[in-house]
Amino acid sequence: MDRAFKHLVGLLTVVWLLFLLAASSIAFLVKPVLDMQSSSTLVSVVRTLAGMAVFGLWVYIWHKITEIWLYKILLKRDRT
Repeated sequence: MDRAFKHLVGLLTVVWLLFLLAASSIAFLVKPVLDMQSSSTLVSVVRTLAGMAVFGLWVYIWHKITEIWLYKILLKRDRT
């Protein structure tokens, strides 16, 4: 197989694993808020903000990984 294809498959695998980690973390944080299991409004707000922070962190990491990894792959392909 082409080396660039292997790198792309590796990138997609890492991004999907990070997505699963972020989704499960967000579900753990936000689901009790949606089910109204929290006794305090402050706890609900903090859990919601933490879920949003996890999502934002996932988007940032995904962007950086994609930018660095694909740039290196495309740069190598342009040189040959």
